[in-house]
Amino acid sequence: MWTRKALKTKAKGAFRVNYWKCVLVSCILAGVLGGIGSNASVILINLGNTALLANDTSTSSQPVKPVEELDPLDYADPSSSFESYNYDQLDALGEDASAEQILDALPESEMAQVDNSESSSALMAILGILLPAFLLFLLMTVATAIALSAFLLNPLEVGGNRFFTYNLNRKAEVRELVYGYDHDYLQTVKTLFIRDLKLFGWSLLFIIPGIVKAYEYRMIPYLIADDSSLTTKEAFDESRRLMRGNKFKALVLDLSFVGWNILNLCTLGILGFFYVGPYRNQTNAALYEALRYGDGTPVEPELPEVPGVPQAPEAPEAPEFPQA
Repeated sequence: MWTRKALKTKAKGAFRVNYWKCVLVSCILAGVLGGIGSNASVILINLGNTALLANDTSTSSQPVKPVEELDPLDYADPSSSFESYNYDQLDALGEDASAEQILDALPESEMAQVDNSESSSALMAILGILLPAFLLFLLMTVATAIALSAFLLNPLEVGGNRFFTYNLNRKAEVRELVYGYDHDYLQTVKTLFIRDLKLFGWSLLFIIPGIVKAYEYRMIPYLIADDSSLTTKEAFDESRRLMRGNKFKALVLDLSFVGWNILNLCTLGILGFFYVGPYRNQTNAALYEALRYGDGTPVEPELPEVPGVPQAPEAPEAPEFPQA
């Protein structure tokens, strides 16, 4: 049974032994995953709100009449007195009067209302052109964010998890970051894309279901980093098994870094780059090792086969001696 103290103690020791490489990998993950990989769900929410706004604007807009069809009395102010209108001048114009002559006979306040109506009509026309272009831009932005997350950021997350997992028992190398691109790349993309899609769907059912599922799928990138040949179903099932009964404890583990996050804010993020970020990543890797290899078995890296170089033979089994 794992404890927070044991995980953090092991994480601190592994982090200090390989300090600068841990800092470098953590900075890369924080810069890429935290910067370029901003959550596309926020963009989708903004897209939905913009669509609702566009619908309200289009339904509330009224057809614009040309100047020749304007009725001067339509712009009359009910609060004003009838004496404010120059009816004698309107009668003198006759039926053949032009629209400009009729508008000249109106008081200045009613003329201002006519100008405001024409300005509103012009604004609605401009919005009718700009809103579809803005919606198209948002759709393209969402598609680009999803593509970046699926094909670039998720495999990088796998490589980062592999680095910190192996660094628990030996000095890991920065080249582990590209593991997700070199091993079963398309399978990795597929599995993590389905994970993100499910998390987005669960997050729409208020906050709590999304948080629960995020902890349930938490070990999927670590499992892929440990064995890239896992199928999507195997990765999801194993992550559920590992996190069964451990979701709340993992939440408490995350909350234990609140104090460090406050100190990080006080240092304007400097402490996060040089200590808090690598420390947290190493602790999360220690959690995976404790859940997957609870008997203390270390995670061994897969050594590539070099052409032309014979592999070391396996050690022979010890002979069995007859009993006396």
